[in-house]
Order: sequence, then structure tokens, then C-alpha cells
Amino acid sequence: MDNRAKRKADRQNLYVTVTVILMMVAVVVAIAVSLAKNPAEAPKPPEEAESDTVKDSGFADEEPLETEDVFLRGDETEAVDDETGELPEDTDVSRDTEGAEDGTDVDADADADASVLPQFIAPVRGEVIRDCSLEVPVFSLTMEDYRTHTGVDLYCEQGGDVACIARGRIKEIWDDPMMGTCISVEHAGGAVSVYKNLCEDIPDGIEAGLAVDAGRIIGSVGNTALIELAEESHLHLELYINGVAADPAEYIDFSSSSVFAEG
Repeated sequence: MDNRAKRKADRQNLYVTVTVILMMVAVVVAIAVSLAKNPAEAPKPPEEAESDTVKDSGFADEEPLETEDVFLRGDETEAVDDETGELPEDTDVSRDTEGAEDGTDVDADADADASVLPQFIAPVRGEVIRDCSLEVPVFSLTMEDYRTHTGVDLYCEQGGDVACIARGRIKEIWDDPMMGTCISVEHAGGAVSVYKNLCEDIPDGIEAGLAVDAGRIIGSVGNTALIELAEESHLHLELYINGVAADPAEYIDFSSSSVFAEG
């Protein structure tokens, strides 16, 4: 009985082993058949991949662009006339091509210009009635004491026009408790001009942030500077270079009335 049971167990083990082997073979065969029906695509060489990309983009049938057929400027593309080889008349290339031939950086040149002081003109036609004195105290008729004078006083009748001394942008308009109505203008080269003792009525359109040219009327002479009431009617003009007070007479020729530009 024991021998028969052992032989029976051996046969059962053999059947299980054979069944497992057959199942594994079936799996391998199924995989092989699947691969035969759907072969994996081999990676395409760069040339073929690029060609497919062109086809997908819809430009496969078009002629490739030649570099001489277009003019690139920033994000814009201006087509060149096929017959004349010239750009359209409204194409502005001066800013982009300036300095290209000699290799200079256009943006760097613009920055350099911004660091140069402009040519200043006189804000009014009147003569200097009180000089700038940044270090040595001078006598004040109104305050009856000695104090420094941070600008020049230019004679002008009350209500007379005050012009901007150079191209720039209005920085601020304010009322100073001692110097009255004031306007400051920022210029190239780190310069800031300040106009004080102005009339309270500022011309329409004159406001902070406004770009103004040299000679633009930005106000009129008033009588609002309390600490200079005893002086003749005048404009008090100050000039700062990179935040440091400077004598306006060192930068402006006040002797010539022709430097004042109306309008």
C-alpha cells in the first residue's frame, strides 16, 4: 500500500510540473505572436524626426526662408520687397542699426547719453539779483540774519512765465512753508532743477510725471516764499547734480536773454 501511494504522489507531482511548464511555454508563444503582429518602431535618426516635425507643422510644401528675404527686429519680421530688395518705407531701422557697423552697443550709447548733463537755458529773462552761496552765509533782507542761499534769485515781474531749463520730467509739485509753491524737474546726468517762489496757480496739464522740453512754461513767478518777501519780485532757482546742491550760475548763462525759449 505504501509503495502504491508513493507512486501515485510521484505521478501527481509530475503532472503539476508538466502543467506549469506548458503554461509558461504558452505565455512565451503568446508574447512572440503579439510582437510579430506589432513590431516596435526603431528610433528615427535626427534627420527623419526633423522632417516629420516639418510635415506636422503644415509647412512641408513651402520653400525654406532665406535669411536675406526677411529683416528681423526684436519680435517683428518685416518682409523685403522681392524685386527691389528693400524694406517697406514705414520700417524704422535707425534705432536698431545705429552703431552696428562699428560694433558699438546701441543700448550702451543710450545709457551713456542719459549720464551726460543737458545744455541748460535760463528760465526767465531777468538778471541775477542774489547769487547762490552754498557755504558762506549771506545777509537776508527778510529774515535780517546771515544764512546760506542754495540757489540764485532771478528778477522777474510777478506773473511772469517760468520755463523749464532743460528737457526732463516733472518730479514733484508742492507747497513749502517757507519757499512757497515749488516744482522740481528731473534731467539727464542726475540733474534736478527746482523752481521756488512760484504763483499758486499752476498751468493746466502741468503735473508730476509729465515729460517737458526745454523752454516749456511750467509756472509763473509768484510771491509765496515767506523768507524772501523783502526781495524784489523774482524766481528762486536751485540745481542739484546727483543729489548735491550746485550753483546754477556755473551751468547756465544768465547774461544772455536769447537762451530763454518761449512757449
